[in-house]
Amino acid sequence: MLFLFCSIINFLVTPPKLNIVTFGGTATENVIVRNINQEKPLRIKAYTGDWLLNEDGKIYYLEPGRVSFSCSPWITINPREFTIPPGGNKEVRVTLNVPKIQGGYWGVVFFEAVPIPSEWTPTIRVSGRIGLTVYVSSGNGIIKNGELTSLIVTNQEVKVCFKNEGNIWLRPSVKLLIKKDKKEVYKDSIINNVVLPNFERIFTFYLKNKLKRGLYTFTTDIDYGGNEILRGEREVNIEK
Repeated sequence: MLFLFCSIINFLVTPPKLNIVTFGGTATENVIVRNINQEKPLRIKAYTGDWLLNEDGKIYYLEPGRVSFSCSPWITINPREFTIPPGGNKEVRVTLNVPKIQGGYWGVVFFEAVPIPSEWTPTIRVSGRIGLTVYVSSGNGIIKNGELTSLIVTNQEVKVCFKNEGNIWLRPSVKLLIKKDKKEVYKDSIINNVVLPNFERIFTFYLKNKLKRGLYTFTTDIDYGGNEILRGEREVNIEK
């Protein structure tokens, strides 16, 4: 009988992501996979995939080539499967053959631990996988454009909805300011969250009963790196 055991990830991948800017052509990056187990060798297989984010920022992984702006079909990995001795490192070449593009494309290279073929044991040890995010963007033709689609307020939370209408991923800075009788009573910010092209993202500020009954002015500013800072404002009567 075979038993399945899950353990902590016992290897590292550096760098954690690749950012490639090119008009088109071949680009090669070297990635280091390190076996942090000092006693046992590690077998790794590498393969590509796609990913998307939903409106709440949760990541979904898909088969390669499923996303319209996927760069995974351009990726070649060498070697694709290898063994690392205890405490050792392995250099892996990630090569992209990029066509002429405008805007941004993305994908992922997975490194997954697998059983060593020559070692049979009555258990299957699964050490997990690490995803190396790959971003590819053109040197020109970049369009940064966004829209504040809604500002939803309750006495528990504020939801700021932002849509990326450009052709490149954005990392907007979202600020929230709340005033009562023209006096500041609350402020917060959310930064460095990716919003993919043609997708919407909801940024949620949790108030946790911080506001008492009364009339408040809610103002949000979104700096997404474009030509303007988006601003939305609402007056809301909080009743408890």
